[in-house]
Amino acid sequence: MFESIRKSIEKQNELLEEILEKGSLESVLKDANPVEPSVTSLYMDPYNYDETKRCVNGNISERILEIVRLYGEVRYLSEAIPRQYEVFKRIKEEAPNGVVCEEIDNFIKRYEEEHKEMKDLAFIEEHLKTKKYNNPHFFISLNVTLDGKIEYWARFSMTDDEDVDYTDYVQVTGDNLEEILGKIVEYIKSGNHYSDGRYL
Repeated sequence: MFESIRKSIEKQNELLEEILEKGSLESVLKDANPVEPSVTSLYMDPYNYDETKRCVNGNISERILEIVRLYGEVRYLSEAIPRQYEVFKRIKEEAPNGVVCEEIDNFIKRYEEEHKEMKDLAFIEEHLKTKKYNNPHFFISLNVTLDGKIEYWARFSMTDDEDVDYTDYVQVTGDNLEEILGKIVEYIKSGNHYSDGRYL
């Protein structure tokens, strides 16, 4: 029983994270299964086609209006934290010497920490797009050791347009995703090119 509850909570948390990340309900709605509504909401003469169609369409319309209202609320709530971050960021920028209260500083720090991974990943993806004719490859994996520790590994490589020789081939390891993404971004920004598969 407790295991099923735990899995249910984990699934809800995953859906919530996806909604907050994308700012939409599409990720949830795409996997929705048909659910029979209450009997009273479909009270009709089952032998009368026109009455059945009118009743069904009326119920659908009511639910669409409710979905639109809830969707708007989800959109608003999913944007609440980014909006608050922008407000606090502006306050800090306009403050004398950038000094603000500890609570605002902590809010800004926590937001930027949680979003650094996405920024780094977006930077790498944009870089790869500009090198699409150089056969870029970026691969991430993780391994769980016998003592339960999670280790991350990533490989970044690129071949030359003219031949199959690597212009870039490096590897990184780290304790978390943020660490390995940060290392790859730092390597790309450095302008260095290593093709020997070295670990950064």
